[in-house]
Amino acid sequence: MGEFDLVCALSVFTHLDAPMAASTFKLFSRLLRPGGLIYITAFLDLDENPGDRKLRQGEKFRDCLPDRLSWVVYEQAYLLGLAHCEGLSPRKIVFGHWRGAGSPRLPGAHFQDAIVFCRPVRLPEDFDAERYLSLHPDLLAARVDGAQHYLAHGYFERRVYR
Repeated sequence: MGEFDLVCALSVFTHLDAPMAASTFKLFSRLLRPGGLIYITAFLDLDENPGDRKLRQGEKFRDCLPDRLSWVVYEQAYLLGLAHCEGLSPRKIVFGHWRGAGSPRLPGAHFQDAIVFCRPVRLPEDFDAERYLSLHPDLLAARVDGAQHYLAHGYFERRVYR
């Protein structure tokens, strides 16, 4: 698959239990091409969450209105771990203002917490950095690291490597 550069899930993970979140990350990872991004919103557990919106000791996830999946809170490391299991890496986390005015974090223009994940580009198994540089004299002249260039730019520029 891997056809999409961007997948957005606004106000989706706020209504998914943990198994549904894991399967959604699995699907998104299959849909996303290497270097692609996923933008999601969720409610993450932080120290400054109001008492009724905090996880209890040992919880990784909680439905705050049981039996309805009305809104859920995730432990940040747990949610990131679900994504990591599908080969996704967090790029940025921005906390929303849903916690109320008492939050010491700067409130953004968004209500929910926002997370951007990336499906990293991987070096092909048969990648040879010296061969890659020899195929691209501009890179050889610039004295760049072939593997680093391919991961950061060459893949996206569709440069040949063999």
